Amino acid sequence: MKKLQLNFNMTFSPDRLSLSRLLMYLERNENSSIEDIKVNTGITNGKQTGKVRPYVEYLSGMGLIEYEFDNKQFHVTVTDFGKVVIDEDPQMSMHLTQWICHAFMCDLKYGNDVWIAFFNNWNKLENRSVETISEMVNIDKVKFTPLLNMYCKEECYGYSKIIENDESTNSYVRNSAPLISENYPAYGAILIYLLKEYFPKKEQVGIFDFETNTGFSNRFGWDINEAEHVYSALAGLGYIKINALVSPKCIQGLVNLDYVWENLYSEIL
Repeated sequence: MKKLQLNFNMTFSPDRLSLSRLLMYLERNENSSIEDIKVNTGITNGKQTGKVRPYVEYLSGMGLIEYEFDNKQFHVTVTDFGKVVIDEDPQMSMHLTQWICHAFMCDLKYGNDVWIAFFNNWNKLENRSVETISEMVNIDKVKFTPLLNMYCKEECYGYSKIIENDESTNSYVRNSAPLISENYPAYGAILIYLLKEYFPKKEQVGIFDFETNTGFSNRFGWDINEAEHVYSALAGLGYIKINALVSPKCIQGLVNLDYVWENLYSEIL
């Protein structure tokens, strides 16, 4: 994956249906120019700026594609996550899909600094102000507008209500990802992905080190008790083994990435 640059979105918010059209087009056309994409998807692109490049970047940041841009062409590979989304939820309207896209956008290594700053160490009992975060991290508050639109507008990714606006204080509250059986394979997929990405040479990883380096639970807004519940549930599903005989506890992945992406939607009726 590529690190999302601070201004990657050029102030454009991620219109979900446009991203869906783009994703399905790129699956069929791995090598495309900006003009090709504009003509075939209806995504506008002006002379100086436009939505095509930012929307490709959004798909990349959400873990749905990987790409290179060379000789005025996008060379795209749809990821295993992207492929299963096309098959199971092409409009990206399910809460599960939106939570996983969100989790990728907040990645501490590859995510965008606006997303990381806004969600990092956010206690769900806390009301968070854009002005406060903007001053704290020295990022102009206007750069947070696409993020707020992503989570608060239904035409973007608002169905899952990851954050909500408290109009009385002009601040935001966050909700934690629901602890329901149909979502556990998705949480397991992210956990296994993070183990492979951040600790490729380790068979077992301390839970404290895992959380510190990846921000796994923080992406989903879980407190300590909720996180422990998720780890136990994933151990019960056979995704991980928890070694409680050492201190701190360690986890070990038991399944491969192909398995977790193939089974992402397996518990949805």
